Amino acid sequence: MAPVETQREPDAKDKSSIVLATAEPRFARSGIPSWITYWVTFFSFPLNMMGMSWSIFGYGLFMSKNVYVRSLCVSYLAWIGLDRNRCNGIGYPHHRAPFRYLRKWLRNNWLYAIQCAYYPLRIHKLAELPTTTADNKKAKYLFACHPHGVIGVGSLSVFGTEESGFNQLYPGIDTYMTGLRQIFLTPFFRDWCLFGGCFSADKKSFRHVFETIQGSVAVNLGGAAEALIGLEPNPTTGNTVMKLLLKDRKGFCKLALQHGVSLVPVITFEEHLLFDLIRFPTSGGTLLYKLQVYLQKQILGFAPLLVWGNMAPLMPKRQTLNVFVGAPIACPRIEHPSQEEIDAKHKEYCGELEKMFHGCKKLVPGCEDWELELVDHPFNSV
Repeated sequence: MAPVETQREPDAKDKSSIVLATAEPRFARSGIPSWITYWVTFFSFPLNMMGMSWSIFGYGLFMSKNVYVRSLCVSYLAWIGLDRNRCNGIGYPHHRAPFRYLRKWLRNNWLYAIQCAYYPLRIHKLAELPTTTADNKKAKYLFACHPHGVIGVGSLSVFGTEESGFNQLYPGIDTYMTGLRQIFLTPFFRDWCLFGGCFSADKKSFRHVFETIQGSVAVNLGGAAEALIGLEPNPTTGNTVMKLLLKDRKGFCKLALQHGVSLVPVITFEEHLLFDLIRFPTSGGTLLYKLQVYLQKQILGFAPLLVWGNMAPLMPKRQTLNVFVGAPIACPRIEHPSQEEIDAKHKEYCGELEKMFHGCKKLVPGCEDWELELVDHPFNSV
């Protein structure tokens, strides 16, 4: 169980008075040798797990001389094709046994506890999230996470596991993580995600969780393309600017209104510092940048990135991640919201997000002078 540190009584001159409580992973202060946390994180990091899954499956399918192994791989590949829509709002009945217990076991995995302690990660609670509504129904939330970074490590650690300390800060809130649909085409890893209660970021998935499971949903709004813009210096002030792809993203507001769930902004500071990103010049339409745009728009559905982490391409650096969970923004249930209502809710959300950003940045060393800018998708003009 993650230790929870309750802040002292708020003081007008105390910058940390906006934080109600802070939680850390259970192994944050355990004294586990750094080489153990490094290798455990390396093998349990999602991108590496995907790579290992494809390697094992590819070896069994193309390199194995055992006809039974190859037949099993072919059968499994066929099953992936037939079962490809399970991530889109079908999933498994996680609210019933035995899937409920399997999901709990996967989310309480000690591998996640060590991984959360590797960075380390800290969750800061800014407001209470009631578990019931005014009419005594179960409260449901849409956690809108920023920024996406390379893979959204902060949001994955907080909402994809039980080892970050979120459940100690917000008991009774059952959250399901969403991600790119292509992730669920990866052999073996897809089953780990599906049994763990993950879904694709599709409106069918949101409807399934909100209406059938009666749970909450976490989503990275910016997508992988947000990593392409990441952190950039302000040419005028020289301050670091966190750019978020939110200006033209309004679908989450429509979903929140349709289901009558509250929006909760979540900001992870220094997510972009986990990896060094190789960026291609956008001016002049360089060939590599055009290739990146083509792969994102026509083939992959996401922007391919060239990154380097801690002594390996897909191993994140040791970088403290401070995750701030904001106050809920109420959304009345409107089955068919108008564009004006969606725009108004989007404007309200952006205003609350900016206010939260400027209040929280003062609590993170080195981020006091950061600025926030909401932008369009970088490929819209290409």
